Amino acid sequence: MLAAQRRGRAAVLALAGICGSTGCRSPWQDLFHVQSAGARLPVIAYGPSDASTVVLFQHGGPDGAAGIDPLPPGLANLTEEALVVTWAQRSTGLASGISRTRDNTIAQHVADLHAVRQAMTSRYAGTRRLVLAGHSWGVSLTLAYLDTYGEADVAGLVLTDGFDAFGNNAERSFMRLAELASERADDTTGEDADFWREVEDFALDEGTSGAPYATETIMEASSACARIEQELDRPEPVESALPALGTVTSPLVVPDGLLVSWNLRTMFEDLTAFDQSASVEDRRLPALLVWGESDCRVPVATGESILARYGGDATMVVVEGATHFAIYSQPRAFAEPTLAFLEALP
Repeated sequence: MLAAQRRGRAAVLALAGICGSTGCRSPWQDLFHVQSAGARLPVIAYGPSDASTVVLFQHGGPDGAAGIDPLPPGLANLTEEALVVTWAQRSTGLASGISRTRDNTIAQHVADLHAVRQAMTSRYAGTRRLVLAGHSWGVSLTLAYLDTYGEADVAGLVLTDGFDAFGNNAERSFMRLAELASERADDTTGEDADFWREVEDFALDEGTSGAPYATETIMEASSACARIEQELDRPEPVESALPALGTVTSPLVVPDGLLVSWNLRTMFEDLTAFDQSASVEDRRLPALLVWGESDCRVPVATGESILARYGGDATMVVVEGATHFAIYSQPRAFAEPTLAFLEALP
């Protein structure tokens, strides 16, 4: 078993004053900002600055909440061995600058990611392996980035709970929601059981109706998935003393309220047009897929579909007791296969 995995078990977070059997150490941290098309994007790095591997992480959202720690616990468990770089996208409250909501497109986020990558490469000059990682929407962003800029100088991919085609995933999502709602109805009584039967009927109707799906319908399903996540997710007991990015960013520069959110209707239209179901076959990078067993936003079936069509070597790990957020709530289950994947890269 990997030494890094043993350390991961002994001390979930040997970071920021949290101690384990290997002792205490503070993470090497760096914060800088990248300017891109009117937006000022915070970028923060955790882990050893001389690490041979850099993991560049694209968070979910895309209108991610400012209160969320940009370093998910699953990635924090990698910082003994890798430099983990995260950044706040223009659609979050942590970014600043002048940017119109209608400019918050996938293409613009891809350009932002490239600007972050270039700045990171310049800041940490030297030969090192670059691994692109993404959660949820961050998977869409990562795949779109590869379509635009190619795979040169990228060593591998870590994709968790994300999709390559919005329409196909929506259908699978509704059907998985129906399954999970049926299970919840069987396990509850009274008004709760009635609620879950209504959700089951709603999801079955939508799942068999075919795309396109109305924004209101997607949001209703999302609300039901959120309740399932509250009831089914079984998080590991993990502490984190790492500061949220919002506590360490520099003062905002020319804040613009339009910067911090997407127009949901525009977002869904953009995602519907984004379809990587064919180009996934062109990917040649080694890839690790990590999925929550009870994810109804991007179900395991979507991960299996990506795996079946992926052009390079890829493996998939399904995390039991996890929903859409295994990278946050089950950090050991996420980190152990990820560390093994990173170590196996050439």
